[in-house]
Amino acid sequence: MKTSSILFFGSLALLPFPVFGEETGSLANIEFGQLASQLGATTVGENCRYKKLDLTKIESDDFSSSNHFIFNQDKYAGDWSCINLKAHIKDDSLKDCTPNPSDVFQLSPDSPLKINGKEGYRAGGIPILNTPALKFNMPYQYEVSKDKENNLNVTVKIHFTGSILKDPSNKALVQVQLDKAAEVWSKQSPSGKMKFHFLSVEASEKPDFKVELKPKIHAHLYNSTWDFELFKAGYGANTIAHEIGHMMGIPDEYDPFRDDIWKVHNEVDSRRCNTRGMMCNSYVKKTYPYYYYLILRRAACALRDQSPSQKETVEKSLDVMSEVQAVTKGPTVDCEPETEAPPKKKRSKFLDYLRRLFQRSKND
Repeated sequence: MKTSSILFFGSLALLPFPVFGEETGSLANIEFGQLASQLGATTVGENCRYKKLDLTKIESDDFSSSNHFIFNQDKYAGDWSCINLKAHIKDDSLKDCTPNPSDVFQLSPDSPLKINGKEGYRAGGIPILNTPALKFNMPYQYEVSKDKENNLNVTVKIHFTGSILKDPSNKALVQVQLDKAAEVWSKQSPSGKMKFHFLSVEASEKPDFKVELKPKIHAHLYNSTWDFELFKAGYGANTIAHEIGHMMGIPDEYDPFRDDIWKVHNEVDSRRCNTRGMMCNSYVKKTYPYYYYLILRRAACALRDQSPSQKETVEKSLDVMSEVQAVTKGPTVDCEPETEAPPKKKRSKFLDYLRRLFQRSKND
């Protein structure tokens, strides 16, 4: 069978993204192979060219033999995109939503669309036994709207808490870094026509998420607790962009259990994902077209499927979700090293990791 692929490097102009503002099509679901190939993923018919473990071995061997130079080429970006796109759609509570990307990127909502759901996160595979990972369902929530210039705006509102915010300079720094993180997403969006807005808001402003900021904690969970040091680190905007990627429904592409506990061979072998991409490696800023499709497809299907009564139900469910949270507590960017290298991660202790798993399970 013929293999189809579209290369990522160079410019997003190479990809077949439509001009925004044209008439939106029927938004009917299409087959995975057609969908994936439009997003630059390498497919063989309806399947990806490699399985995840096979591609991990190929890249791991390249990594070991090339002293990291292979990662400047983004050689297997299309293959990783195929694997991750298929997994993310499968694990989404809105899994039966696969409209044509050419229609999705022409989305033109008349009024803001509130989007919420759950996405599956996988953790716990043991490499020696090659056991499957456990899956935890975690929430996403954001808004999609259109502005006067026909840009598509994606907005995430976060209410930050914590005594560290009593210092006005700390509170100001939070929004500065949120703006930088939003710029990472906006600059690499298809045709540069998706604008991201990450806002620090008060509890009265109906935030999408509530997050407590703490000083110098080892681990953080995107919808619960963050380390305030993220807002001061040189790589912080990239990591914040990664965490808010979760709020927009894109899960980690690495297995945190394997990466923390079963550190092996090299970074690729440990993470088993595309280490050039932001959702695999939170220290880098590179995004891929399928990220944007995953975020927008839900809004497209909301337009396609919602009746007025359904729309009211969705809005009510968002209010309920906020209450539950309060109770439960353009051009591609080159993947060059950051000016301030990220610190080497300390290996988590096993009990610390189990605590984080329990936190995720409790929020499920």
